[in-house]
Amino acid sequence: PSRKKFSHKKVVLLGPSHAGKTALALAIRHKKTIPTFPSLVATATPGVKLPDDPPNQPTLLLVDTPGSGNLRATTLGEAADADVIACVLDGSRLAAQCADAADILYDVLALEPVARAAAPVLIVVNKSDVRAAGTEASVVSALEGELDRARPSRTTLGDTRGGGTWAAGSASRSRFSFGTSGHTVSFVRSSALDAP
Repeated sequence: PSRKKFSHKKVVLLGPSHAGKTALALAIRHKKTIPTFPSLVATATPGVKLPDDPPNQPTLLLVDTPGSGNLRATTLGEAADADVIACVLDGSRLAAQCADAADILYDVLALEPVARAAAPVLIVVNKSDVRAAGTEASVVSALEGELDRARPSRTTLGDTRGGGTWAAGSASRSRFSFGTSGHTVSFVRSSALDAP
């Protein structure tokens, strides 16, 4: 797995169930592929260094959160003080995962501390080794479309959670774009099978 170089410490992995968050976290931690099952609790791994990190790169606290909607409070609690938000999607099941990923991203990015800190967002297109995996352009288009559809209903329900420009943008009918979200958003393709 690879990532952009961030000088931040706490990286929170979030996203839909069966996206491969735990497989990626374990591949980073153990440097090999390990069989997984859906997580029911958040798992924090301190002192993480990635293979391509220079020796002076600060270590990370990598937090793997459950993808189940029933456990969303856990994800929101971990994301509230995250330095980097990493949303993981199964690139080979993009159509099935984008609505859930957008729902999670909306909740997280609408959190007041996340909006205030303008935490960088890393969209991880996992399972990129699979031929059917979506391209960066298809992921951007699908996620922006789902987030655009979510905004009016969330605003109508008053579910803005004090999210500053993120939530304020909900009232606008201009199409949602990551470029105007108030967060630096980067995309990376990954596969737990590519563990070092």
